[in-house]
Amino acid sequence: QLLRARPLLPLSTAVGRGLGGGAFLVALVAYLVAVPTVVSRDQQAMTVGDMGSDPPYRQESQLIQALTKPDDFILVDDPYLAFLNGRKMPPWLVDTSYFRIRSGALSGADVVDHAERYHVRLMLLASDNLRQLKKFADWADERFVVAKIDERSNRKDRALYLAEDADLATARVAVRAAVPGAVEVDGTLAEQVRVRSYALEQDSVRAGGSIGLTVEWEAVGPIQLDWRQVTFLRDASGQIVDQTERSLGGGSGGTSTWAPGRWVFRSSALPIPPKTPTGEYTIGVGLYDSKARRLAPVTAGAGRGTDEVRLGTIRIR
Repeated sequence: QLLRARPLLPLSTAVGRGLGGGAFLVALVAYLVAVPTVVSRDQQAMTVGDMGSDPPYRQESQLIQALTKPDDFILVDDPYLAFLNGRKMPPWLVDTSYFRIRSGALSGADVVDHAERYHVRLMLLASDNLRQLKKFADWADERFVVAKIDERSNRKDRALYLAEDADLATARVAVRAAVPGAVEVDGTLAEQVRVRSYALEQDSVRAGGSIGLTVEWEAVGPIQLDWRQVTFLRDASGQIVDQTERSLGGGSGGTSTWAPGRWVFRSSALPIPPKTPTGEYTIGVGLYDSKARRLAPVTAGAGRGTDEVRLGTIRIR
């Protein structure tokens, strides 16, 4: 009976009476103006992700686009990366999570079988989930070449693998092009390993921070031991302010498994000690034999006669 006595009003009329005609019109116009932006944001979230103005995986995507073809299959820890670049993944290997491996639902033999079945051409592994499977790790070291290693703060390096029969000369050019600000340099250590280029993420940093460094290494002779990369930070007087040491080899094998011509780009973060005085500092790299506890001599090119290939300079502010 009440509804018969007082019929419902249209929504616009009801709101208009509550807010006032002018206020309602303003709200309606504002809503209509915002609709295209809302739709655009929704489309972005459903396609490339709502992660700000910078697209995710920028360098990784550049390498995937340069090193593979649209019909190639790749193996990546994050299937979103394959989706972003329009590449295919073996269906059984879309989920390579720790829980699937721990439960026994995915074994090393499974990974190898499906990777071979779909002729995977490139692998980008950002976690240790697959690398802890010995059968897969051995197969990856035998059939693939590590082209780029990115050291991460969680100690899980991101490694880019290319099939051993890939055009590695062309791939090297593509990897170097993906490293912003790469500078050519030529210094050979122990007549075995050569530094070919480097890049610094920035030219200045605050004390207590860190600076990204990428170094291109190449084997130029037989290597009998597993060298480690040492990075030096020196002040204007040449004194060492800080140094870091890390493995140089990629995959499961060290540099003793490298054949002449083997190359790799290695990126890492160089920490700057807190309270380091402001000024200009030099960054250099060398090779260290941890068993003999000695540095390799620079036998040719930049830094010859020393044990360090000097790279660029940075300013600590």
